[in-house]
Amino acid sequence: PSEFRSSMIGRAGAVRRRFEEEAGCRIAIPDRGKTGPVSVTGPSQSAVAGCVARLRLKVRLLCSWVQLRNQVT
Repeated sequence: PSEFRSSMIGRAGAVRRRFEEEAGCRIAIPDRGKTGPVSVTGPSQSAVAGCVARLRLKVRLLCSWVQLRNQVT
């Protein structure tokens, strides 16, 4: 979801860079205000699959955090 864009990129791109370095892949996230898919490219299918799995986990964690926060407020 676009509301998680800043959490996926991080301050000055730090989160995205860490994901890219650890997985050996490149992650393309649509510019702010634009919609579209997140694109992951890498040296192998397994590298891309691992990176995508980690990104999906991060999104699930963010969704859970938002749900918890909304229950408290």
